[in-house]
This record gives sequence, C-alpha cells and structure tokens, in this order.
Amino acid sequence: MEDEPAHLVRSITHLNLSSNLLIDIPAALASLYNLSCLNLSHNMISFTTGINTVLGNIQELDLRGNRLTVLAGLDRLWALERLDVRDNRIDDAAEIGRLTALPNVSDIWVEGNPFTKLQPDYRVDIFSVFKKSDLDINLDGTKPTFAERRRIQVPTHGNSATISATI
Repeated sequence: MEDEPAHLVRSITHLNLSSNLLIDIPAALASLYNLSCLNLSHNMISFTTGINTVLGNIQELDLRGNRLTVLAGLDRLWALERLDVRDNRIDDAAEIGRLTALPNVSDIWVEGNPFTKLQPDYRVDIFSVFKKSDLDINLDGTKPTFAERRRIQVPTHGNSATISATI
C-alpha cells in the first residue's frame, strides 16, 4: 500500500508547474516516465542543456515567459511535437533552427522574443530552414501566409539549414 502513491505519481501524463519561480528543470521529473505534456511557463529558467535526460519522452513543452537565450538541449527531445518559447530572451532566429533535428515537431510559438523585432523576415527565415529539412511547421499557430510562401527558399541539395541574422 505504501508504494501506491509513488505508482500514481509515476503515471502522470500532464503536469503544470507554471509560475513557481523555478530556475532550472527539476531533475525529479525524470521519474515521471509517462509525462507527455509539461507546462513550465512563467518561471525563471535560463537554460535547457541536458533537458533530454530529464524529459526524454515529452511531446508538449511550454517554456513561455522564462529567461531563455538559447535552445541548446531542446534539439535532443526526439518525441517533441509542440514547443512554446514565447516571451523569452532569444535574440537570434537561428536558435529556432536547432529544432530541425526533431522529426515530430509541428508547432512552435516564438512571439515576444527580441528576434521577432530585430529580424523582420524571421518567419520566412524559420519556415525556410524547416522546409530545407523537409519539415512542415506551424509558427505562432499559423502556416506561412501566401506572401511568405512565395519567399520561402526552395530546398536545394548541398545547402545546410541555417537562418541568416539580418538586422
């Protein structure tokens, strides 16, 4: 009977830890093997390096309103489908390009990051880099507009998937 609560905790699939003043991803989450959806929004998380060792099976991750400047580590969450990094401190749209390594990613939210003001063509740049990797994504909840689709670079062989920083 003592192990029953631990068994129930391990079976959690959705968890909301938003607005808890967390400064990093709690290592204790690694024991939640069935966790597929995690809300860590509005905390004080500044890095995600090594997150794959804690959240290896996560499919939906909300990191909105934290202190992220880079997305290192998120590119190793192989099951990730939906990611929200709105309202962080990401200065370069190229950081979003890291996510092209993820085979299942389909929805990414980025509004409110500095690069969305500094790089006027960030949407076209991001859609282009994902197109080069044969991935079709929604960005901030939408597919590319007609005008954006006309400007998306067509994949060519031998080109690497990068986003240019234009200010």
